Amino acid sequence: MKKLLLMVLCLCLLLGFTGCGAPAAGVSATCAELADSVEKAVAFTELTDVSQDYMEKYLWIEAADLEDWVMRRDVSRATPEMILIVKVKDGADKAAVKQLIQDYHDEQTLQ
Repeated sequence: MKKLLLMVLCLCLLLGFTGCGAPAAGVSATCAELADSVEKAVAFTELTDVSQDYMEKYLWIEAADLEDWVMRRDVSRATPEMILIVKVKDGADKAAVKQLIQDYHDEQTLQ
């Protein structure tokens, strides 16, 4: 339960960062670099990268709407541990992407 709560809080925190104004000067971390930092800071089980096909099939987020993204989940799929970081392209519907991520999260917590 604690890990699920931590995952939800991390997701909320990361979603909050995506909507905050212009990027700070000199900061240019990629989604993969951010995911690496999160993975080092939290004691996750072994995580593996998820393919673009998985992203499009299960989250219904089209890669064409994303400038950068990374999704990692528990290798065994026995735990709900996951890191998902997305950077939505300018002009794409950010609210729709956020809603798709929330819908996916809600589905996972009901199982």
